[in-house]
Amino acid sequence: MLKPLVKLFIWLILLAGSNLSFCQKSEWFGLRKTNTYQYLDPLEAQVSGSLTIFPNQASTYVYLPFTIGGTTSIYSSEKSVDNKWEIGGDLAVFSQFEWVKLNQKWQRNLLNADYKGSFFLVKQKNGSTFRFRLFHISSHLGDDYIIRNSIKHYYPNPVNYEQFDFTFYRNFGAYSNFYGAVGSVIRPKSIRKPLSFQLGYMFNKLPQKKHLGLTGGIDCKIFQQNNYTPNWKMAFGVGWFFKSRQQPVRLVFEYYNGHLPYSLYEYNKTQWLGLGLYFTLY
Repeated sequence: MLKPLVKLFIWLILLAGSNLSFCQKSEWFGLRKTNTYQYLDPLEAQVSGSLTIFPNQASTYVYLPFTIGGTTSIYSSEKSVDNKWEIGGDLAVFSQFEWVKLNQKWQRNLLNADYKGSFFLVKQKNGSTFRFRLFHISSHLGDDYIIRNSIKHYYPNPVNYEQFDFTFYRNFGAYSNFYGAVGSVIRPKSIRKPLSFQLGYMFNKLPQKKHLGLTGGIDCKIFQQNNYTPNWKMAFGVGWFFKSRQQPVRLVFEYYNGHLPYSLYEYNKTQWLGLGLYFTLY
């Protein structure tokens, strides 16, 4: 299965290049021209941090997921405002900490860090966007977690794989959209089950001539690895919008329910309530 999908991805890039050469406006390593941002996806390459609590945990425990990442355009071309091609990539690190009170003292421990890198090809036309993506992700337990749990041997890690996926976006204005995706693991002999699906909707309400508006949305990810159990993330809050930035800075109340979206312990089910800050570097 690996070779046909890799060949398809290479063919799509070559096809894009042949079309881009005839476009009116093209650019190497410029600003992002297309919008494929999904800030409610726990594995989005962005800058984010959340202060969260587990409803079923004691008040002396706080969960802190952080993301450091960014995306870049490698080559883009534009025939018109709503007819564009773009080839790009992204890198991100997703780290999770716990803040726990033990013996009357608060400790901050590193639980896990996931690493992701991807290449993508995007076509945007007439309010619709199509993204073909190939990415790698790997997960690594934190030193604090390993020492505290006396882990001395290797665990098989299903969160170490390559995936090819396709995402469709229907855009409503500059910032709001609906998206749906289907993907498959392509690593040969992977211990991870292949299929994944995703649906989501993001909305923004920006008053005229003001920078401060409302933002929110919902994201649902479904993995064959977890017996197709839906993983939900919802958010609502405020966004600071700027003419010079494609995406606003968002401060939102968030809720997550599903399998743990990080680490090789993703089979654990969890839920959290939190306050999250989300923004991009472009």
